[in-house]
Amino acid sequence: HHGQTVCFFSEEHRQRFLADPDRFWPMANGRCLVSSKERGDAELGDPRVGVIWRGKLWFFSDRETQQRFLAMPQQYGGDL
Repeated sequence: HHGQTVCFFSEEHRQRFLADPDRFWPMANGRCLVSSKERGDAELGDPRVGVIWRGKLWFFSDRETQQRFLAMPQQYGGDL
């Protein structure tokens, strides 16, 4: 999906994803929007520090960027 290989925990999860992939796809194609906005890079987010915000999946480069997002999500596009 979107040129990425996706792995699933089970066939059920795979089928749910295939039924509506964009519902499950991370914001910014999995890039960390905090590091992108602050440093201008397009650093790949780490799924281990992802959050669900307003029904969307967001990945961050590390816990620090995750916490900055959670403190002020609207600053980083969290009002989408």
